[in-house]
Amino acid sequence: MINNNTSLDITYIKDFVSNLKNEEYDYLVYFLKNKNSDKNFNTTQNLLTANELLIIETWLFEQIEKSKNSKTRLARKKIWGIFIFLRYAALTPAEIFSLTEKNFDFANGCIQLTAQNPRVIKLPLNVCRRLQKVFTASEFPPDLKFPLRSDSGFLRRSLQRCAARCALAKGLVNARTIRNSRLQELKSLGLPTLALNILTAKACTKHTDPFQIKMATQLLQEYCQMESPIKTSARNVFQGRVESIEHAGFMVRVTIRTSGGLNIAALITDKSYYRLQIMPGKILTASIKAPWVTVQPLLEDKTDLLTSQENTFIGSIETVRSDALLSEITAVLADGSLVCSLQEKTSYLPKAGDRVFVLIKALAVVLHADLG
Repeated sequence: MINNNTSLDITYIKDFVSNLKNEEYDYLVYFLKNKNSDKNFNTTQNLLTANELLIIETWLFEQIEKSKNSKTRLARKKIWGIFIFLRYAALTPAEIFSLTEKNFDFANGCIQLTAQNPRVIKLPLNVCRRLQKVFTASEFPPDLKFPLRSDSGFLRRSLQRCAARCALAKGLVNARTIRNSRLQELKSLGLPTLALNILTAKACTKHTDPFQIKMATQLLQEYCQMESPIKTSARNVFQGRVESIEHAGFMVRVTIRTSGGLNIAALITDKSYYRLQIMPGKILTASIKAPWVTVQPLLEDKTDLLTSQENTFIGSIETVRSDALLSEITAVLADGSLVCSLQEKTSYLPKAGDRVFVLIKALAVVLHADLG
């Protein structure tokens, strides 16, 4: 029942519902009735915010880059990997410790669990690419069947140290909190309880409609693979912490560092700087429309490019498609991020697999901040 305070157009709702197929209508009714019915996923206390989770992820990845020897680097990669599976897949520590290379399907961006509670869990593709890069590195011996095998004590101590370094509340950063924060995050996006039960391997009742299970599974896969932290038409979205701030007249150059170690510079006015309340360490989201991204060929003997554009990255072409006027080019950057460029067909047109320079003007980067 819709109350009198709703701002929705009733005529639009009626038209929308009347065009649904029978099975789609049944699921819509089920979704509305059950999306908030499970109190197990209605916990708002002792949870980490999306910004706090990003701070943790960024710090853990930075520690890998700062490692002075292979043994330390291997241990830090392990704790980073454990965090990633807690954060994005909501796996239990026991499930993470038992993962092998056979469980990873990097091409499709998912984990295939085959043990006690078999299921397939999708991951954001940029996260999956980063995992593939980390766990195919030379620090992991080829015969290491359980690259994430650890013990609860090591995990607890590592996360406590992380909390202290990130200035987070003592006892807040632990496996249970990280996992529950992911579940609450998905629930707040509108994921129904049945889908959350599937994610956490909770048994469905014998009366649950198989069609509802199928639809909930599809929703779960779509929600779990969401990469963009904001809703926007811009194809290129990055989130990170403010790394540096430089003032030059009434312009301000702000550099953010993503959780994958990518530095992105934006040039904004001082009015925007003060309105967004930007300061070192603040979490910001940067978006760039595809037409403002330029792709140029990368020669084998030249990895540097003389250019006035502040953001210059090396990437690998993933897809290219064209129509009569434009070409859409997607490339994977070093941190696993996917960038999209729209160029005139008369411009340089690479092919899949080519290594390229990806150029973005700092003036083309739009910054967003959560002022709540």
